[in-house]
Amino acid sequence: MPLNPKKKIMKKIYMIAASLLVSSATILASAQAIQLSSVESRWGKTLVCNGEKTTTMGGRLVKATDGNLYMVADAGTKEASNIITFGDEKIADGSDYGGTSYNHNFILSKITQNGDLIWTISSTSGEVASNEEWGVATADGGIVVACKARHTQGHLDKPINFIDAKGNNTTLNWHIAQGTKRKNNGLVMKISSEGVIEWTKLLDIDDKPQPEAGTHYKDHTPTAVMVYGLTTDSEGNIYVSGRMMAKMTIDKGDGSTVTIEPHNVEGWDGDIQKTVGNAYIVKLDPQGNYITHFVSGGKATNDAIRTMTIKDGKLYCLAMVKGIAGTAVSMGDKSVTPEGNFSSMGVVCMNTDLKTVERFNLYESKLKGSIVNVPCMKITDDNIWLMGQAKYEIKAGNKELKTEHTRDALLLKTDRETGALITGTVKQKNQTAYFDVFEDESHNLYAGTFALFGPLAIEKIDKETLEVTDRVDLFPTTATAQNLVVDGNHLFAMSRIKGDNLTSLPAGSPFTVTAKGFACLVSAYTLPFKTATAVTPVESEKIVLRVEYVNLQGMVSSTPFNGMNVVVTHYSDGSRKVVKEMK
Repeated sequence: MPLNPKKKIMKKIYMIAASLLVSSATILASAQAIQLSSVESRWGKTLVCNGEKTTTMGGRLVKATDGNLYMVADAGTKEASNIITFGDEKIADGSDYGGTSYNHNFILSKITQNGDLIWTISSTSGEVASNEEWGVATADGGIVVACKARHTQGHLDKPINFIDAKGNNTTLNWHIAQGTKRKNNGLVMKISSEGVIEWTKLLDIDDKPQPEAGTHYKDHTPTAVMVYGLTTDSEGNIYVSGRMMAKMTIDKGDGSTVTIEPHNVEGWDGDIQKTVGNAYIVKLDPQGNYITHFVSGGKATNDAIRTMTIKDGKLYCLAMVKGIAGTAVSMGDKSVTPEGNFSSMGVVCMNTDLKTVERFNLYESKLKGSIVNVPCMKITDDNIWLMGQAKYEIKAGNKELKTEHTRDALLLKTDRETGALITGTVKQKNQTAYFDVFEDESHNLYAGTFALFGPLAIEKIDKETLEVTDRVDLFPTTATAQNLVVDGNHLFAMSRIKGDNLTSLPAGSPFTVTAKGFACLVSAYTLPFKTATAVTPVESEKIVLRVEYVNLQGMVSSTPFNGMNVVVTHYSDGSRKVVKEMK
């Protein structure tokens, strides 16, 4: 006897459910058997000058919303005749430099996930300086970049100039005080997905000599701003952060300007290596116009906002604070009083209007020296992960982590809601660092790590104990590593390397590169699992691109059907959310 329509539907549902259970069991069994030794090499290319060297003190890979990658870096050249290459392909000319060291040229290349070059923007004069978060993808497929920039020493008659992917020149003509030898400003730029510079905005810094300046700085202030952090919100507003030591002037949309005053600079003689200054965040609209700003308060030797991430509508900031024992440091109306006079890592959570700080947690160093080199922060659903290179020891509440070395890999797990330090680990192996984390679909944690002139590696980390349960070495030798980008089962890494005939370590399609001096390496690998897109190291809050409705017959529409709909939401980071809804 044939089944009635209702029973047919129920039988179909049972069959689907059984199939899902079997698939889940298969996936679970497969996941348990996955080993990082199954990672495979795909390709690797170096960014070098004349086949020898780029300084690449910093750089960043950014996943574009169209699925391609942006490579942002500085390339060291001395002459305009120098050739900058990516792999075997010339991408830019160098620029003249009057000093003995290397000029820092701006390089922004868009590449495919197979490493093919799409276009490049480069500077032909002036310098840029590395920071923590060079670029952030925008919903329209473009990118916003931020950095510190200056006229090349000895070439104040040559303003900073960029050539975009269409051959257009963009020249930055900014005010230079009489007698100044060089001028540093913060720079923010918006670039389209086609490689056109849409606008540039300056964080214009007062370059007048400091009152306490000695002989070396009597006629100029060489560097009075550091640009570190960069992120955007779902409305396209831009947040830039760092450390400031002199007045900063920014344009508003109505043609007027606003000036931000520094503090904690008493007695400063203009030397950037002196620990003075305070943290700042500047919020700009999508066209780069000033909206509002935030500065730290209280008394400290110096403090800075190094990285920023927006999660669930809140702005999370990684702060580095060199405090004064017994003296309060404040972020908004939240204050912390350090026990000692040393550098410490902290996390600030605030509203995106920059007016309300919800909490400020400081993880204090108790011994002399910097607590963390190359500091980094990543956020998952429940935790904030803090990384870098630990020096000596840190304390948070009743928890202490110690190391006898000055450059040991540090990983801290804190509670995202309270900021409490849950646990942490310091790898007792000198000259190492953790620099990035990501999760797979089962929410297992993986960390990027490197050792100075040792391997670039991925480690699987137990989220409760922070013990390493698996590891794969990706590349044999690194100087530093900047960041990772994960997309599905593809992993991309940016690092600095040096050496001849260096061959990637995983199986698959090993590649060999040579770097006679320090060079930037962009490398790609295939993972034996898929990553959890929701906690992939993203550069900004993801944005809804489109919503599709699918009925039981498989028809697709931008509006819901009557009856049962499968709703597919597509986000700017490439992820999707699928739910069922009845209309």
